Amino acid sequence: MTKWQRIRNIIIGLVMLFFVVSLISLPDDNFEFLAWVLAVFLLLTGIKYLFYYFTMARFMVSGKAILFLGVIILDLGVFTISITDESKLIIISYLLGIHAFSGILNLLKGISELRSHTVGWKLDLIQGIGNLLMAVSCIVFRNSTHILVYLYCAGLTYSAIMRITSAFRRSAIVYIP
Repeated sequence: MTKWQRIRNIIIGLVMLFFVVSLISLPDDNFEFLAWVLAVFLLLTGIKYLFYYFTMARFMVSGKAILFLGVIILDLGVFTISITDESKLIIISYLLGIHAFSGILNLLKGISELRSHTVGWKLDLIQGIGNLLMAVSCIVFRNSTHILVYLYCAGLTYSAIMRITSAFRRSAIVYIP
């Protein structure tokens, strides 16, 4: 990881922690603010993937997958902006889907790492179980918007802390003579 990538990860982690503090400090309008934050995040991620496709990924093998991913995420962001005032059920289903999908992926990755005797299988397995528990919590507390906002803030805090700690983690540099 270069110095610029480390600085960028620290800044992104601090911005995420700022959003957590602002979500918790808002009185009752925090669910709508959460919807807007989620929509802007989806828009920016979609634009980032499209920019990456047009600058580099179109020349890569399976570069069209980056294009499709960018278009789908951008479309989800536009859709989320269009319904932020209308339905809280859609935002809850986004949270549920994100946590369930990433939980299943982390579980599968942890199991495959366990089978191949890789070192980091425990962390992936714990992250997968944690994401699946967050998804189940989203289902259980679907009627309480305050608890859902706190669940989202917990996930965002965890992600910010992991991003900041990865910036300080030493990375091996491979030299090819």
